[in-house]
Order: sequence, then structure tokens, then C-alpha cells
Amino acid sequence: MNIRPHQPRSRRVPFRLAVAGLALLSVACLGDAGSARATSRHRPFRPTPAPKHTGVVMGMRWGIEEDEDPTAMVVDGAEAFVVDPNSVADHDPADGHLRWKTDVKDAEPGVAVDGETVLVAAVDGFEALDRPTGHSRWRVEIADPYDRGRIVGLVPTPSGPVAVTVTDRGVVTGLDAQSGIPRWSRTLDGTPQGEVVADPARSGAVVVMNRGDHVDLVVLDAATGAPRWVRPLEAATGLPVVDGDQLVIGTGAVLGAGVVRSYDLVTSAPDWETPVEASSEPDQGPVVDGPRILNVSNAGYLTALDRRTGAKRWTRRLPDIVFHGRPVVFGDVVIVGSMASELFTVDRTTGRPRARMIMTGAPVALGAGVGGLVYARGDVHHHQLVGLPAEIATHRTNWTGSYESWTPQRMRDSLREWRRTHGPTLEPERS
Repeated sequence: MNIRPHQPRSRRVPFRLAVAGLALLSVACLGDAGSARATSRHRPFRPTPAPKHTGVVMGMRWGIEEDEDPTAMVVDGAEAFVVDPNSVADHDPADGHLRWKTDVKDAEPGVAVDGETVLVAAVDGFEALDRPTGHSRWRVEIADPYDRGRIVGLVPTPSGPVAVTVTDRGVVTGLDAQSGIPRWSRTLDGTPQGEVVADPARSGAVVVMNRGDHVDLVVLDAATGAPRWVRPLEAATGLPVVDGDQLVIGTGAVLGAGVVRSYDLVTSAPDWETPVEASSEPDQGPVVDGPRILNVSNAGYLTALDRRTGAKRWTRRLPDIVFHGRPVVFGDVVIVGSMASELFTVDRTTGRPRARMIMTGAPVALGAGVGGLVYARGDVHHHQLVGLPAEIATHRTNWTGSYESWTPQRMRDSLREWRRTHGPTLEPERS
């Protein structure tokens, strides 16, 4: 018995069906051509011109090419501290000059600074650097191999500054900032989010712990680790800010309306409460600006509140979802970054929009210090760290009353343009 191997069924179209299909296709094509010819008698074909960009290019003050994309940045006074996965660098915001750069193995985005110390979280522990020189002062490891460093803070106490470190599993430790010797340790329920916020006047450390369906707002004594008070808040809670005797924080339902509250730092009693249009992300928070509290929410709302009463001064809806961080006050404006790598400037007093500027790359951080604005970004081939021009504070783009009408101002910093304009001899030195 002869058995033939299986032959797959032919997928060729039968001849009669192919002829019929070609005929139908010819009729359709002739019909379309005829319609096009008939239409062309009344409306000649004109190609749609490509949209023209109405903005101009603003040049950068300086640009730095980093070995790796930055993950975090803190601008404090005349220094910009930039963290990447394996190092921490100190740059001058005025010209980008590199003061020092120190290897920090497996550095995490958590970073805090004071007058003497730069404290950084790492995958397996925490490391303190001497601020003037960048020399590693100490590094402590996490005992649990399945835990990792998350957030840090530096808090002054009567017995000296304390480095407050928090791990992913909620282990909070107070270390002597000079020696790294542990002073106290305790474990909080939940996972830390945001950053450790210091209350210098009362030696307090403020930590937000995510509990899933809600968060705990925890205030600790940084000298002893003793909890002072705990407040449960809604799940969508952002960064707190210390304002004298008050603690201000935005909270609310996930993807819902929000509220900004002020608590007494000693008694935890609520002082004032103001509804806002949207809640906050874990890494968004308010900033104190003269008589105002400037609060940013995750849906792109910027709100100015009275510091004493919480009364709403103005609210501005921005054209895009807001990026993480706090609003940056610079000159007469407040600057907010978006998820789409745009910068929006708004008048600090009135809330009136000034300008919308387009950046390139993935936004990491924006900061203002002595010497100007510094912008850190990733996913670019060059100039991961740039000094932004002071004209941002005075420049204006079109505004007709609706947020959709902000005319963008393009801000590109081509390496070729940089070298053509400034020359290689003016690039900041690298050590």
C-alpha cells in the first residue's frame, strides 16, 4: 500500500475568480479616476503644506554630557547635585563647571543635602558624601538582602545632624550624619513614597507610608525615632512641605478631586482645608512662595493658596499632565514641567500663563539656584544636563484665553550648534 505524504491545499486563486476580481478592480479604479477628474474641474488638487513651527529656538547657557542618564537632581544654592546609577556629581548652576564626581555603587534616585552632607540611597544601603569635596564619608549596608534603600533625609537635632534612611520594607533608621553610627531604628507599616521631609525647628522627620488603600502621614522625632503623630490620608497623596509651624500636603482619591490640608506640626490638629480640582501623585507636592502655597496636581492643575487661611488665590489648568516634583519659582514666574517634556511658565501673582516651551528627551528634574535654572533629562545623546536661559522668566508666547492656545517655544540644544556658537574651549571641564 502506497502512502503519499500530506500535500497542503493550494492557496492559488482559481483563474475565473482572478479574472472577475481584476475586472471589478478596473471598474473601481476607473470610477475613482473619473471622480477625481470630475472634481478637479472645480477644485484643482493642491498638496497640503506641512505645518510651520511658529516659535523660535532658545539657546542653552551650557550643556554637560554625562556618562549615564541622570536619575535625580537637587539644586541647592550654588550647587546642583546630580545622581546617576553609579555616581553623584556636583555642578555649578552658573556655567556647569564640575566641582567633583564620586562613584556610588547602585545609587537610587533618593538624595538629600544639607550644609555639610550629600546623602544618597543605594540598592544595598546608604552612602554619605562630604559636600565640599565629594569624598565618601561612610556607607552602611542593609541587613536584609531582599530589601533596598528608598528615601533619605537630613534633619538637624540638638546632638547634631541625623541621616534618616528608609528602606523599601519600611525600616526607618537614624544615623549620625558624620560617622554613620546608628542612633535608633524602627519599622513602619507600608512602603515609603516621595521623600523624607525635615522639620528643622523641631528636629522632626516626616515620612509618607503607602498602605495600599490609603497612606499614613508619619511625623517622627529625628533624635530618638519616637513617633509624634500619625494621620491616615487618602491613597492619592503627594509630598508634604513644612511651612513654619504647619505641615501642608495634598491628598485625595485616585483619579479624583483633591484637597490641600494644613496640620499643626506639634498637635497634628488640622488648621485649614481647601478643595482642589485633582489629587496628587506620590512625588508631587507644594512649595512655599512668599504669601502663597503653590500646589500642583496630577491632572495638570496649578493652584495658589493663601498661607494663613488656605483661601484659593487662583487656579491654572495647564495644557498637559504635570511631571513629578514641586513647582519651581524663578523670577516673576513659577515653572512646571509636563510628562511630554514641556515647561510652562505662569505669573506667580496672578496665575496668568506666560509661555510654553518644548524640551527634548525624558524629563528628570528641574531646579533653580544661585546661577540660574538647571534641567536634567534622559534619553538624549548629549547634554543630559543643561543650564536654561534666564529669558524663560520674561519670555511670553501667545495667549488667547484657553489653555489649548499656548503657542510653544522650541528649546533645542544641538551639539553642533553648541560647538559652533561657543567653541570646544568653553565647554565645562570634566575631571
